[in-house]
Amino acid sequence: MQPYAAGFDFWVGSLGYNLEIFYYLLGIGFWKTAD
Repeated sequence: MQPYAAGFDFWVGSLGYNLEIFYYLLGIGFWKTAD
C-alpha cells in the first residue's frame, strides 16, 4: 500500500501541472483549426 500511496500523492501533486499542459495543447489545437 505504501508505493500506491506515494504514486497517488505524486499524481495529485502533478495534476495541476498536467492540466496546464493539457490546456496548452488544447489551445494549440484550436489555433491550428482556426487558421
